[in-house]
Amino acid sequence: MKKHSKNILPFSVAILAGGKSSRMGKPKAWLEIENEPIINRTIEIASRITNELIIVSGDDYKPFETLKAKIVTDQIEGKGPLMAIFTALQSISNSHCLILACDLPLITERILIEMGKKIGSYDAVVPLTDNGFEPLCAIYAQSCSSTIESRINQNKLSVHRIFSELNIYPFTEWSRFDPSGNIFLNMNTKDDYQKARQILAKSSSTGTKYYTGI
Repeated sequence: MKKHSKNILPFSVAILAGGKSSRMGKPKAWLEIENEPIINRTIEIASRITNELIIVSGDDYKPFETLKAKIVTDQIEGKGPLMAIFTALQSISNSHCLILACDLPLITERILIEMGKKIGSYDAVVPLTDNGFEPLCAIYAQSCSSTIESRINQNKLSVHRIFSELNIYPFTEWSRFDPSGNIFLNMNTKDDYQKARQILAKSSSTGTKYYTGI
């Protein structure tokens, strides 16, 4: 695979890989995209923009031990992605953390770099699309931990609902790089998986660079 220069940004990256993948029927992290597991692709992109990369997993973390990343497990099982975000923020040494779901086959380095430029004094930079916020491809300040912890303690586990308590930068600039909005496609179902593969096959044949975005 072609090597790319690094654009190191001042935040950590946490890849969330602890979901149950019930609709997919198999662990999404190991679905192959262009002949390699999607989690490997995500790690490669993340490692080009950060010096601190972690994978947040559930109790079934053994398959990830061969990967080039620190593994941390959810502090409490069964609390969903909000707990995964909290665990990530508690595990990093930087002041901010880019949260990435492991099933984003079309995400690009360039989009992530552009997001990083917007953090400023905001609590979070969250892409806003026609489908709403994309909380699992977003940058959170470590200071969000207290708000998230309070929500978890109340068993209010919706990620979207914490945004009313945070100072959010709604990142809409992604549309300059991908007007289709496909860049945030995640693979919840087999149909999503097939769609992603078709988009990448088409982009490969036309020279569009979904993988690096550069």
